Amino acid sequence: RAIEESGADCAAHGQEWRVGRARTPEERRCAAVLVGRNYRKEGYLAETSGAEEPFLTPYHALADTEVFVAKYQGRLAGTITVVFDSPTGLPLEGLYQAEVAALRARGRALCEICSLAVDPDLRSGSSLVLRLFRSAALWIIRRSPVTDALVTLKPSHRRFYERGLGFRSFGGWTRD
Repeated sequence: RAIEESGADCAAHGQEWRVGRARTPEERRCAAVLVGRNYRKEGYLAETSGAEEPFLTPYHALADTEVFVAKYQGRLAGTITVVFDSPTGLPLEGLYQAEVAALRARGRALCEICSLAVDPDLRSGSSLVLRLFRSAALWIIRRSPVTDALVTLKPSHRRFYERGLGFRSFGGWTRD
């Protein structure tokens, strides 16, 4: 069963929102386009000739990967992705291979929350990010036995992730 898709408890400023798993390939594609647009703007990806080029990795094609979307009046407002650990590994292992290996050696069941993007024209403060994380977290909890959800983030966002979302640091900083 899809979670948090009715939008009934996701009212913001008196308007209905839908927050939940992407329902169609088109929603997944639009989410990847939003991530690509935001990542290029932030300098995480090289500028390309196509501003609408989606950001997709091999992890997005895995059967267990779930993309979550927030829609406002039918328009994509934000997205977040959950990648479950598999023989392919996790996206953040390119930066934190030793740290992830140590968690696995301790018998931890891992997933990564990644590809977070919010449409800058539809931002509603941190509440939209919190809604996306809540939807993803509920899905992860139902996918037991995950013990650890991992994220990579900008150092300037550390306080929000620790205080607002309950994450703890476990790797060093590679860049801002």
